[in-house]
Amino acid sequence: ISELEAGRQRYKQRQASTKDSAQRNDTPLTVTAIIVKAVANCLKRFPRFNAALDNTRNELVLREYVNIGVAVDTPRGLLVPVLRQVDQMSIMEIAAALTEFGEKGRAGKLALNDLQGSGFTISNLGGIGVSNIFPVVNWPEVAILGLATSRMQPIISENKLGASTDNTP
Repeated sequence: ISELEAGRQRYKQRQASTKDSAQRNDTPLTVTAIIVKAVANCLKRFPRFNAALDNTRNELVLREYVNIGVAVDTPRGLLVPVLRQVDQMSIMEIAAALTEFGEKGRAGKLALNDLQGSGFTISNLGGIGVSNIFPVVNWPEVAILGLATSRMQPIISENKLGASTDNTP
């Protein structure tokens, strides 16, 4: 997580120093967007986690697409809008979509279609300071990733004391 955060901060500094408004992207690059992209790549490699249970046929249905639901806190409660074909999106496209879903969710404008068709869900409560998370799988999916807040902790590497950021799920 330390390297991930360092890269995110470098990107943020580059964007802040970009003078050309056509090249500047004001969408914030979040840890969640990066994690969504990483999970999409993992789901392509491990398709059994990108699956649904079909109770009528008593079988596991592997999804041919990578649609990831991302939990969003809204005034109406927790909703899970779906990023479609996220494996084909750039990290910044994912970040923009997450921002849009957050805004639509808070405004009560998420459509039913926005909430259907995910093959995997991510819930990130780190932004509100939650240190432990025990997410519930979004049926009929077979897996969910719950992220909690990261924290600095001492580590020993090559007989030297240092610091590392730990993101304990």
